[in-house]
Amino acid sequence: MILLKDGDHCDADLPDPPLPSPPEEETAEEKGLRQLFEQIAGSDQAISASELQDVLNGVLSRRKEIKFDGLSMNTCHSIINMMDVDNSGMIEFQEFKVFWEKLKKWMMLFLSFDTDRSGRMSSYELRSALKAAGMQLNNKLLQLIALRFGDENFEIDFDDYLTCIVRLENMFRVFQAFDMRNTGEITLNFQQFLLLSMNV
Repeated sequence: MILLKDGDHCDADLPDPPLPSPPEEETAEEKGLRQLFEQIAGSDQAISASELQDVLNGVLSRRKEIKFDGLSMNTCHSIINMMDVDNSGMIEFQEFKVFWEKLKKWMMLFLSFDTDRSGRMSSYELRSALKAAGMQLNNKLLQLIALRFGDENFEIDFDDYLTCIVRLENMFRVFQAFDMRNTGEITLNFQQFLLLSMNV
């Protein structure tokens, strides 16, 4: 739990990522995902933000129930920052597989809470989707998110929704890693603050 000065709080109940399964134990879906990944990754067996953008736009454009103009490079950089555990600036297959599972859950939440099927979320629908994803935010933060990610009607499309949920999860995880005693407070020096700010 993160305590704020006014007594309000924010909280996240984020599941640990699944342990990688060896290739001989992969499901048919995982084998298909590995094949797709290997085609994109090439000899380095890792994908960059631009390669990730190409594959996600290719896959998501086939989903007719999701209306969007494509994922931005900004979104893909946020995904890489969240998943890149070795700080290489790229993601390897196991990292990609964990992200894929998250993406499926986040798409399901988007479709479930976009109740009017507009392809956009109101700030109220976003609040419900974030809560279902395990993120409890206060009103001030939700207003800030609507201003940052919403259009002139404070509605959020799929690309901005994905950027928002990726950044929030990344921020919660980074905070929780620093808050080893689970006090809801951390101390950072200026360099740590800058590094964290640039990484979400």
